[in-house]
Amino acid sequence: MMHSRYLTGFGPQGPLALAATLLLGTCLGACSPQAEASEGETTTAAASSPAVASSSAVGTRLTSLSTPGPDRPVPVDAPRPRKIPSTLDELDEAALAALYKGSDSVPARTGNPLLRVPEGGSRAPNNRQTFAPERDMDAKLTIPFGSDKHEFGQVRQGDLLTHTFELESAGKNPVKIRQASPTCGCTVSDLLVNTGSGEYEAYKMGDPIEPGTKVRIVAKLDTTHKQSKVQVRINLYTNDPIGLTQLSLVADIEPFIRATPKFVNFGDIKEGESKTQVIDIRTSRGEPVTLEIDPNSTIKVPAGMQIELTPVNPGEDGRSSRWRVSVTIGDGPKEGQIGYQLRLVTDIEMPDAKAPTFGGGTRYTVTSTINGRVLGALSFTPQFLSMGLVRPGQRVPRTVKVISHDPDFDLSGIKVELQGDNGKELAWADSFSTSIKPAAGMSNAVDIQLRLDGLPEGADGSFRGVMIIHTGHERKPVIQVRFSGVCRAGVTKPKGGG
Repeated sequence: MMHSRYLTGFGPQGPLALAATLLLGTCLGACSPQAEASEGETTTAAASSPAVASSSAVGTRLTSLSTPGPDRPVPVDAPRPRKIPSTLDELDEAALAALYKGSDSVPARTGNPLLRVPEGGSRAPNNRQTFAPERDMDAKLTIPFGSDKHEFGQVRQGDLLTHTFELESAGKNPVKIRQASPTCGCTVSDLLVNTGSGEYEAYKMGDPIEPGTKVRIVAKLDTTHKQSKVQVRINLYTNDPIGLTQLSLVADIEPFIRATPKFVNFGDIKEGESKTQVIDIRTSRGEPVTLEIDPNSTIKVPAGMQIELTPVNPGEDGRSSRWRVSVTIGDGPKEGQIGYQLRLVTDIEMPDAKAPTFGGGTRYTVTSTINGRVLGALSFTPQFLSMGLVRPGQRVPRTVKVISHDPDFDLSGIKVELQGDNGKELAWADSFSTSIKPAAGMSNAVDIQLRLDGLPEGADGSFRGVMIIHTGHERKPVIQVRFSGVCRAGVTKPKGGG
């Protein structure tokens, strides 16, 4: 009768009992291999109770699963729901060893929360670990409205900014801070709690913070390698029902020194051609400086690139607030892409209050990225030809464009031959042919077409080869273009295809 009372909603705890019963039905449905009753399926027991008959599909599902019948026998060895361990104390020795396999040490069992391992992965010793969720509905960590975000306003690059956040344990039960995790460029130097006498002492992660206790978080923002508008966060993981409290630091960072442009693109540079571009370097407040290419950089200036630094209207000591950087590409660069990140170092030290970070440099620096492409006497595209998946008899054309960048060279004498890959004989060589014609709209370029004229009936397998282009140019006499494909007799002929 008591169960009937809770299910029909009589008594002060009727709705709660009903919710618990429906939740139990959901769990049984998820854990039992026999939980495949269709929606609306009922038994004699369910039909005899108007309350159950009018309940949701979940309640109906619960009744049908809990009542055996001719169509739904309950096996003796039906599995029971597994209990998920929440602390290391609940793991046996084998499970504990498997969890910490590869680690230098295994933590003590005494009440330690179980560290979760991502599904399908292993917990390496250096991976970031996440505590099993612990929530206390009566614990609360609060901060005055609007105080979770502090804006420093306009600051100078290199400044080390500090701000103290004031929080409070304001629930009925103690708050526990599990972790304080800052984002890049921000550090938490101190996490302090009030001792009750007005003094603050260092907080130990995981210790309870009694209700009414004040909490201070001293956060620092390093602006060394930052410019413009920057926002960093501090994530606090607690047993508060919300679980995560976020604090923010915002600053508008004025760079000490600027490069214009920050990205230099030379585009295509022909063999034997020389190009020069200029980068303008200025300090933001007119301070005179000296400049040099970073002597500690492990990246060397590429062959064929020359960089010249010239001060504009320097003082007697050679220092200037404005510098002209000339970058020239032209004498002996390698064919292909050319790139370099130019890093220039001043003689001005950053503020004494900050410590060297991110590489150890303490002087102001400025960078500009340089890119371009050096063309040889001849260029071609694409670099590789794919015939794809073909059927016997199917015709497939592919084209390579060869361009001469030498105005004194004529491509009319170009010749082509086909060979197998790695010196091997080309499979079905009689099924391939080539042709050459001038490229449309270009004065000194040709299109070379490689045609698959159709493999014989019964052909099946892959083929690979090399199209060897004899150019006749003294600096680039041969161009090699590889090609490949696969023939399958069962491939369906596309509508309108060859």
